[in-house]
Amino acid sequence: MSKANRPWQGRTEGGDFGLRFLLWFLKYVNLHVGYCFVATSIPFYLIFRRKARNEIYNFFRYKMGFSPWTAAKSTIKQHYRFGQVLMDKLTVLARGKADFKVFIDGEELFNQLIDSDEGFVITGAHVGNFELAGYLLKQDKKKIYSVIFGGEEPVLQQYRFKQFEHSNGIMIPIREDMSHLFQINAALDRGDIVSMPADRHFGSDKSAVCPFFGANAKFPIGAFQLAAAKNVPTILLLVIKESTKQYRIFVRRLDVQPCAGENKKQLAQRIACRYAQELEHIVRQYPEQWFNFYDFWNLS
Repeated sequence: MSKANRPWQGRTEGGDFGLRFLLWFLKYVNLHVGYCFVATSIPFYLIFRRKARNEIYNFFRYKMGFSPWTAAKSTIKQHYRFGQVLMDKLTVLARGKADFKVFIDGEELFNQLIDSDEGFVITGAHVGNFELAGYLLKQDKKKIYSVIFGGEEPVLQQYRFKQFEHSNGIMIPIREDMSHLFQINAALDRGDIVSMPADRHFGSDKSAVCPFFGANAKFPIGAFQLAAAKNVPTILLLVIKESTKQYRIFVRRLDVQPCAGENKKQLAQRIACRYAQELEHIVRQYPEQWFNFYDFWNLS
């Protein structure tokens, strides 16, 4: 899917100079100061980013079933939470460390997969702070190959590459020639980990249509096709912000038993729908950390 046809832009706003200044700023100031800047910027986004604002309002009003007043309040809270999550991520990049208290819901499952000889696929979403997973889940048994959008601002890519090196991680940018697929397959063959968000299209527009919040939605099927083809475990991993200095990581295994006569495409479809089911369950607990600012249910 070309960038011109995407309903989302894929880049962090601010430009090279603005992001460099922000990274320098967050290296030295208290995180709460960054949160204050977030609070003052909310009116701008609510007024001048009306399309994104309306999509978030519609999510609360019609998917969560909130009253108009509650949906409006939740829209404001969601914008603030999004800004906090962004500040947290940039602060980690600026300071080179993740200074947060972390609770892991499903830690035993994650450790079992780490201790096994086979590789596995981590799927995430634009919910909470998925990028922090690579910085918070430090281990030295398997390398984590994180598949990322290749069109992000270069300054952020530089900081990310540096931070991932300290977390036993390697970043794999999506490339138009699809050469990243060779790295992904090789990683799983070695028994390592491949991590990627599974709620937005990057290199391919192939989709699985699954029930999600009472209506059908498209999910990119690449991660699930990979897991089905390689016959490796797949987990959903979400990093949710609970307070200023605390995150909770949810680890959920997407167990789907192959059916007799089922091909890999059908298996991938069922894994994708299990992903959608588990994702919805957690988003309903933390709806203000749903960060897809466009019509996610548009099937065209």
